[in-house]
Amino acid sequence: MLTALALAWAAAVTAPTVTAPTVSAPTAPKPAAPTPAVPHLQVDLARQLGHGQVLLATPTGGQRGLWLRDRAGKVQPVECDSLVTAWGLWVADVDQDGAQDLVVALRKPALHDPRVENRLHVYALHGDQCVPLWRGTRLVGRFERLAAVGPQLWALERAGAGQWRVARYRWDRFGYRLTATLWQGTVRSGTAERSTVPPARFAWLAGPPRAKGEQ
Repeated sequence: MLTALALAWAAAVTAPTVTAPTVSAPTAPKPAAPTPAVPHLQVDLARQLGHGQVLLATPTGGQRGLWLRDRAGKVQPVECDSLVTAWGLWVADVDQDGAQDLVVALRKPALHDPRVENRLHVYALHGDQCVPLWRGTRLVGRFERLAAVGPQLWALERAGAGQWRVARYRWDRFGYRLTATLWQGTVRSGTAERSTVPPARFAWLAGPPRAKGEQ
């Protein structure tokens, strides 16, 4: 009898202790980051850029600037100079390095030229940032209409003494160099300048929107 009790006591003392596994309460998933609201954009110009587009657009309550839009329609702003008065946008490989650049026309005064005139800016695009290649005060003449294709630029510009011309320029490392005058003529007296030039064959040159009531 004593032997049986001793054996039972020994078994109770030496039996391994079984600990129930600890079950942690499930961790609640972190809330997803809110999707940034896409502002409503008034798109003035859209140009093809790779598989997407670059836009000259004005967001509701904001200022005109450059935006990128991908194939899915997602848009993001481009960090750039103030382009509130921009009216023209072209995508072209200006410096022939294999990457597309942005050519922007805008109306503004310049540092050493206080008159409000058309100016020309050229930017490389690195991600969502503009890198200035050239901020031109003017071409050889003051231009009114423009078009850019690759390293070449066509401009309708004032040549002085009532003369207008269509000039062709080419990128030359640090700016545009005049390479040819394609047409030159005199504005007829008593007529609106923009209604008399250029000839119809240069109608594809783009100019700023006309003011209300302007002919």
